[in-house]
Amino acid sequence: MKVHNLFVSLAMSFFLTAALFAQHVKTDYGRTAAFDQYKTYSWQKVVTKNPLWVDRIKSAVDFTRCDRDHEESTDAQYVL
Repeated sequence: MKVHNLFVSLAMSFFLTAALFAQHVKTDYGRTAAFDQYKTYSWQKVVTKNPLWVDRIKSAVDFTRCDRDHEESTDAQYVL
């Protein structure tokens, strides 16, 4: 029983500490906008602490945009 309590206490401490270091993400979008009518997008500068993340973030978002038949364009309807 002591081992179980110790494990639970350590796990809770770990998750609470991890929550303290969680990143704060800011988003802004038009709540009334009908995004299903937009089909083209472009990128603004992506800022991260680690430059390797920029390509990973763009790849992940590009993948989800392709699922919705959106394509990247220089003459875009919305900007990410």
